[in-house]
Amino acid sequence: MRELHIKLERRKRAKPRAEPASATMQLVLQVGRCHLLRFAASAALVVGCVGHGAMSFPRPRNSLDGALAPWSSWSYPCDETHAGPDCALGFCEDGKDCQGSCPISSHSGAKNALNASNGQACYWFSNGCTVGCDACDGTQNHVGHGNQRFLYRSMSAAQLRANNLTTAHPWSPAPGEMVLDPASTKGLAIKPNCDARKGAPVPTICDPRLRTVNSQAECGGAEDIYFYSPWRAPGAAPVIDPAARPG
Repeated sequence: MRELHIKLERRKRAKPRAEPASATMQLVLQVGRCHLLRFAASAALVVGCVGHGAMSFPRPRNSLDGALAPWSSWSYPCDETHAGPDCALGFCEDGKDCQGSCPISSHSGAKNALNASNGQACYWFSNGCTVGCDACDGTQNHVGHGNQRFLYRSMSAAQLRANNLTTAHPWSPAPGEMVLDPASTKGLAIKPNCDARKGAPVPTICDPRLRTVNSQAECGGAEDIYFYSPWRAPGAAPVIDPAARPG
């Protein structure tokens, strides 16, 4: 037993055998490859989405109408007690039957089940707030524009649908792929919602990669219809209220 203990002690004190450089390099490459594969797998899970939403938990104070009709009687998907506007999803573009425009999960356990208990919480805005102004005018943010259309590779939205085509990168198109339809740019007069004052902030975001929409237009040019929008100079546009107002 004593002899075994002495052998173990000698083995602990023995100088570790040096690994060949090639073996060490191989180990590093294998570990690096493992991390690269993990990163690639994680990146593949990233997706994009487009939408307009509101906090649902805890319930925001601007969701009070969720307890009133017609929001209280709205439910998705449609069933024998919910039909037509009482189960339809929409974005309230015509100002009618808007109860299904801010749906949230019903937490009922049923697949894809939604209700309208969050009311119109996703329709609170600060309207008429443009870069360089001291206050919002409460009207609209379409400063000199509003009915413009875009062409993708010289095709309109109707032509794309008719040819069963889709845009590969709608939010970051290659230069020249998505531009304003010249027929819809007549009468453009891009300006802020207030008279310019000396020393007022000016838009600073010109990089096409950061502009989201109409990124092909020359920064500050005649077709840069979002030049005075708040996101073109973060912190330089006023707000009506920190929590916004219904609109």
